[in-house]
Parts: sequence; C-alpha cells; structure tokens
Amino acid sequence: MNQHEIDERLKEAMDRLDHLTHRDTPPAEWFASLVAEQQARQKRAFRRDLLLFLAIAPFAVLLTMGTLAYGIGATLIFQPFVLGILSLTVVLRKRKKVDG
Repeated sequence: MNQHEIDERLKEAMDRLDHLTHRDTPPAEWFASLVAEQQARQKRAFRRDLLLFLAIAPFAVLLTMGTLAYGIGATLIFQPFVLGILSLTVVLRKRKKVDG
C-alpha cells in the first residue's frame, strides 16, 4: 500500500464515522439548564455537608478534649455518643435515598 491508498481508506473510514455520529449540538438553553441544575445540586450538597460537619465537629472536639483532660475514661464514655450520631446520619441519608 502506498500513501495515497492509505489516505483514501482513512478518508472513507472518517466519512463513514461522520455518517454514524450526530453532528447536531443540543441548544444552548439545554446546556444552561443543565449547568443551573448541577450548580443547585452542588449547593444543596455543600450546605448539607457543612451542616453535618458543624453538627459533628463539637462532639469530636469534646471527645478529644475529654481524652486530654480526663484520660481514656472520657473517651470510653463519649465515643458511643459520637459513633451513634455518625451512624444516625448514615442511616438517615440511606433512608432518604431509598424514599426519594
């Protein structure tokens, strides 16, 4: 095969590929609505995660400070509460996904 034949076969393959794929792009309004929807979803997720962090962080600080101040006994007392709150958030999140 020479270079000319290779170029011809490549051009034919590209033409066939062009016929198989859609060249139309979706309208700009569709892209704008998709972007707005994604931004709203990310904003909701950010707020949810921030509130979850602000709800859990005091317990983590309490656990750390209790361990430093009172030793391992405070850890054994507060750790079940922290783990319970964490597991409650996981259960509620899974229940929300199943319901919605």
